[in-house]
Amino acid sequence: IVTCEANSTWTPPLLLLLLETLWTLFCSYLCLCLQLLGYCGPPPNFAFAELTGAVSSQSLAGTELTYKCKAGYTAASGKSSVVTCLMSTTWFADSEFCIRGCGAPTRLLFAELSEEYKNEIDFPVGKTVTYTCRPGYAKHPGMSPTITCLDSGVWSEALEFCKTLACPPPPDIANGKHGGQPGEAFSPGASVNYHCDPGYALVGEARLNCTASGAWSLPVPRCEGPYAFPVLLPCTNLWTLLSLNSLGASLEAHGTLLSPSVKRVSENEAVAAGFS
Repeated sequence: IVTCEANSTWTPPLLLLLLETLWTLFCSYLCLCLQLLGYCGPPPNFAFAELTGAVSSQSLAGTELTYKCKAGYTAASGKSSVVTCLMSTTWFADSEFCIRGCGAPTRLLFAELSEEYKNEIDFPVGKTVTYTCRPGYAKHPGMSPTITCLDSGVWSEALEFCKTLACPPPPDIANGKHGGQPGEAFSPGASVNYHCDPGYALVGEARLNCTASGAWSLPVPRCEGPYAFPVLLPCTNLWTLLSLNSLGASLEAHGTLLSPSVKRVSENEAVAAGFS
């Protein structure tokens, strides 16, 4: 009821009355909208998926809930795992958005997934993936570098289709030997040193390395000789040989011919030594 007072004012004031009227209309409209939107009941249960978190027993229309695939299932390609409450108060979901499948392929010490499979996330039953050997390993002949997703939702057992690279026993050399032991394994990065028998000189690098390809570095050193003791090396005029004994001792102990030690002498010293 609105009353016109003696002082020509309205009770209650018209502005307040207008605000009350607008608020009533707004509430009525909001309630009507909520009634039109409606609520969905408890979210659906799936044999292949489960909710990622707790939810209430009622959800307002427009609510979206996310599911995740259960163990033994994988996401179906092109389908969404989001379930939506419609205005009709029913839940909507893509059919079978999770299918029987496997999780991420088995991680192996000796091999890694081939490049074409590294970004894949869907692995349905029957899916086969291929591996490539890691550095330091080589494919084992006759073994398939693959695994397959089985009906049980697990990957088939991975065989050891990559073997550790190893060099064969170091090559033997005539009149010398290397430091490797019988039956010793030589993986990439290993090395052996060669030395000659007494009286022989080593020609070439004394060390061979086992390379990443499973082969020894080249060339293989060799032993030249035999050399008699003491070693007599002719000197030209005005030069004389020093430390002949130490030269022979070094040759005999290490099998390596060292450069002789020489010095320049005067003409008088040369004549006295028998050089003309």
